[in-house]
Amino acid sequence: MNTSISHNSMEGIEMEHDDIRNYEGRIQDWVAQHNEDAIIYPDMDEALIGVCEQFGRPIVAAYDFNKCISILMEQGMEQEEALEYFYFNTLGLWAGESTPVFITLYEE
Repeated sequence: MNTSISHNSMEGIEMEHDDIRNYEGRIQDWVAQHNEDAIIYPDMDEALIGVCEQFGRPIVAAYDFNKCISILMEQGMEQEEALEYFYFNTLGLWAGESTPVFITLYEE
């Protein structure tokens, strides 16, 4: 299990981040290679955008917040219902250190 990525040099950083761009499998499998305990939401596959790293913590799955809401709406929920469901059942879930993060991307 590789729960940490060594960034000893700029070359090492580039190589590690190239791994995701060149990985020919499913992103879920790539995330699991970095943390086999990472929590993955199968119904949110399209929103999984990568991993999040923080000093002293395991690598976790990173999801696009807005895409998660869009997926719930595509499943038939209205926006308000999707937000309420997401905040309570997904974002509000703490399942230990391998709990995913949800990122809101900046748009101008």
